[in-house]
Amino acid sequence: MLKKGWEFLSSFDELILCNCSCYGPLYSFSQLFEKMNKDHANSDFWGINRHPEIKGFYLVPYDKESEVIEHLQSHFLVFKKKLFLSEEFKNWWVNLKPAASYAEEVGYHETKFTRYLENAGFVSACLAFDDELRELKDNATFYRAIELIKNYNSPLVKRRVFSHPKISWLNQTMGYEPRRLLDFIQSDTQYDTEFIWEDLLNSQKPSTIVNNLNLFYIVQDDSVIAKSSEPDSSSSIGVVFFAYYLDEVDNCMGYLKKFPKNSNYYIVSSNPQLLVTYETQLRREERTNIHVILSEPRGRDVSAYLIGAKDAFQENDIVCCLHDKKTGQMGPIKGKDFAYHCFENVCRSEDYILNVVELFKKNHRLGLLVPPFIHSAEFYTLTGNEISTDLKEMEKLYNKFDCSIPFDEATIAPFGTMFWVRGKAFQKLTQYPWKYSDFPEEPIGYDGTILHGLERMYPMLVQQSGYYVGFLTFPSYAAGLYTNLNSMLRNINTTIFSSFGPSTFSTVLLHINELCAFYNSFQRSLAKKVYKKSRRVLSKMKQIFYSK
Repeated sequence: MLKKGWEFLSSFDELILCNCSCYGPLYSFSQLFEKMNKDHANSDFWGINRHPEIKGFYLVPYDKESEVIEHLQSHFLVFKKKLFLSEEFKNWWVNLKPAASYAEEVGYHETKFTRYLENAGFVSACLAFDDELRELKDNATFYRAIELIKNYNSPLVKRRVFSHPKISWLNQTMGYEPRRLLDFIQSDTQYDTEFIWEDLLNSQKPSTIVNNLNLFYIVQDDSVIAKSSEPDSSSSIGVVFFAYYLDEVDNCMGYLKKFPKNSNYYIVSSNPQLLVTYETQLRREERTNIHVILSEPRGRDVSAYLIGAKDAFQENDIVCCLHDKKTGQMGPIKGKDFAYHCFENVCRSEDYILNVVELFKKNHRLGLLVPPFIHSAEFYTLTGNEISTDLKEMEKLYNKFDCSIPFDEATIAPFGTMFWVRGKAFQKLTQYPWKYSDFPEEPIGYDGTILHGLERMYPMLVQQSGYYVGFLTFPSYAAGLYTNLNSMLRNINTTIFSSFGPSTFSTVLLHINELCAFYNSFQRSLAKKVYKKSRRVLSKMKQIFYSK
C-alpha cells in the first residue's frame, strides 16, 4: 500500500488484504461478498474469522502488550473506501514497526488492528462468529474448521492446520482434526484436494505429513478387499529380492510364493548358487516372470535395488523390495524377531498383498509404505534417534539429489530396508548412475555408511518426486503395537508421577527436560571438579618427577 500510494488506492471501492496462509476458495468469493454486503451493509470492514479473547495468554512471553484480545484474523480482510482512505488507516501502516518474529507480528499487529479501528469509530463484521465460538477461547480455524465450512460456507482453510506440530494438537484434542478436515473437503466440497497435497509435499517434512494425517494403514490380511484376485495389467507388480544367506531359502520362499503368479520377480545375488536355487523353486510354484541378476559383492540389498534390479522400477507400477535378513549383531532372538517384523508387515499373506496393491491403486499420491517402527530392545532407540550416526551421509545424499523439501530429522525410514514403493516414486534414485564402488566392501559396518544413509533418505526422495509416505501393518500386529506402547508409556508415567504427581503429557515432557537439564549441569560441574583435581595431581607428579 505504501509502495502503490494512497492516490492509487483511491480508484477502488474496496481494499482486500489477504495472505498465502490458506487453501481455497472452497466456495465462490462472489457468494461471500454477496452475503457480507447484504447482511452487514453498514460495516466499514470485515473478515471471515474472528479470534476470541484469551485472557492471560501472551503471544510474546511475559509481555502483557501481546495478550490475545478479540480480533478479526488477518488472512482475509476487506475494507471499504471510507476506512482505507482515512487518516487512522494510513497512520497505522506508516507507524507500523517490523516484527522480529511470527509471535510479535500477531501479538503487536494482528490482535491490535481490529480494536484500533473500532476505537476510531469504524464498524467491523465477521462471516463466521457467534457466542459458541467466542466461548471456545481458541482458534476456531483450527479446532472448528469443519463446522466453519458446514455452518458458514467459510471459503478458506488455514494451511497451518496440516502442519501444526502433532504434540500441540494433542494438548487440546485427540489429534484427528487434520485428517478429518482433509477427508471432509474431499467428500463434501468441490475443492480439488490435489492443491493441498501439492503444497504439503513441497513444503512439509514427510514425518509431519504422516503424523498429522495419521498415515498409518492397517490392512486386512485374511480377506480380499481388492476387486479381483489378480491385479489387472494396469497395476503390474515387481518383486525385487536380494539373496545373501543359503540357510534362509526356505523361510524366504514362504513369503515369495505369496505374491500373485503374474508378478515380475527380480532375484539378485552375488552367489550364483542362490540364483539357481531361487529360480528353480519359483518355477516349481508356477512363477514364470523371473529375472535372475548376478551382482557384485558390494552394497547388498541397497545395490540390488539401485543397480541390479533398477529396471524393476521402470517396468512395474508397484514394487515390493525384500531381502533375507539375520541382523546378527542383535543376537538370534532379536535378529529373528526383526526379520519377522519386516517380512510380516510387508508381505504377510496373499490377501494382504492384494489389499496393499489396491491401496496404491486407490491413492495415486501414495509412494512408499514402510513397516512400523519397533519399540522393543535396542530398536527402541530408533524413535527419537532416527538419524543415528548417519547425518553426514544423509546430507551428502540430500545435496546430491538437489532436495528442496525440508530435511527430516524424524525420517519415516524403512528400517530393515523392506518396503513397498510406487515405481515412479523411486526413479529419482534408480536413474542415478550408481556404481558398485559407491558402496562399502564387506564386512559392512552396523551404521554410518551410505547404505544406512540411503535407507533413511528413501522417504525424502520419494516425497521429492511428488508422493507421500505411510506406515503399513495388519490388524493383529497393530493391536500388539498399541498394547506395547501403552505398557511402555505407563511405565514412564508411573516413574514421573511418583515424583511430580499426575499431569498432562506436555507437563511430563517439561519435567523430563528439567531432570535432563539438572543432569547435564551436574555432569558439567563434576567434569570441572575432575579436571581441576587431575590438574593438581598432574602438577604434583611433575614436581616429583623433576625433583628426581
